[in-house]
Amino acid sequence: MVSALAQQAGTQTFWATLTGWAIGLTIALVAGVVLGIVIGSIPVVRAATNSTIEFLRPIPSVALIPLAVLLWGTDMKSTLVLVIYATFWQVLLQVLYGVRDVDPVARETARSHRFSPLTTVRTVTWPTALP
Repeated sequence: MVSALAQQAGTQTFWATLTGWAIGLTIALVAGVVLGIVIGSIPVVRAATNSTIEFLRPIPSVALIPLAVLLWGTDMKSTLVLVIYATFWQVLLQVLYGVRDVDPVARETARSHRFSPLTTVRTVTWPTALP
């Protein structure tokens, strides 16, 4: 396996695949964290988006491969779409669960100290949602 990996590491296809994976993972991570904190922090938005999230989440990314190939071919665009779709839901759901589990006492303490919304996210919500 190591010799096969070393042989593949010398090809352009291998590095293009790893680049697509890394870019897609980064985009999904940033989008999932930002949207998860925004959606999870605002109860009205959470209630409005819950049905859409629960509808789209179980669609497997493998089922989208034919559609991605038809729309974008086999280049980097289709790879990015599939990687972002597959990764985004995992990150979004974990951040939503983490934001939901923020201790109400900590949230009320931040509010009583008149923390700004950004400071509350940075010092209360983010450390709780991080694990």
